[in-house]
Amino acid sequence: MLITLVFFIVGSVIGTAHFAWWQSLPAFQPVSLVNVAGVGGGIGISLVLFAAIAFFTVIMENAATVI
Repeated sequence: MLITLVFFIVGSVIGTAHFAWWQSLPAFQPVSLVNVAGVGGGIGISLVLFAAIAFFTVIMENAATVI
């Protein structure tokens, strides 16, 4: 854990030193699901996406154990 912490700190310092470069990269505009679909819709969309990711992960993990 300490090794992970040390390299996390090193990476954070390096990333901070190059922050202006990271900010200059192109990016999508943020989307608020609450503004798009309301509170209930935003939570529902999030839960469906999380479930899809979990399902895909389980399928891929099972496929890897078969091989």
